[in-house]
Amino acid sequence: MYKIEAGIAIPSATRYKGGLKSKYPFADLKVGESFLVPNKTTDKFGATVQTARKRTGFTLATRNVEGGVRIWRTA
Repeated sequence: MYKIEAGIAIPSATRYKGGLKSKYPFADLKVGESFLVPNKTTDKFGATVQTARKRTGFTLATRNVEGGVRIWRTA
């Protein structure tokens, strides 16, 4: 059984630099910088990158490289 309660404040969402907190550093990228996500491919990581593009407004490029997928901020 669930107890219904009133008067409990909703905590604010953790936000930074234009998006919800993510385990990947998309919002911290500067133009020309990149990071590697090991053991992933663009096929498996594409939805995450698309969401990051929408949240940050950045232009991002992805490529499969040795060891995983690399994401660059291009604009």
